[in-house]
Amino acid sequence: AGANAIRLVVWSGPGRAFPTRLAPVAPGASVRTVGASSDGAWIELCCLPDGSTGWVPSSYLVLGNLFR
Repeated sequence: AGANAIRLVVWSGPGRAFPTRLAPVAPGASVRTVGASSDGAWIELCCLPDGSTGWVPSSYLVLGNLFR
């Protein structure tokens, strides 16, 4: 990651009981959402800079272009 990257805390599943790790993400970067918890409180992200997926609280994100 570049010098301007931030470290986003991501969980391995939809909840704080799951293990966490830090994923370097550029400020303002776009990531793809690929899932959500049944209550919408957690969003699964795809294609983080290291190619992995992870879960974050929906309050961490600004969501756009959603189609249901």
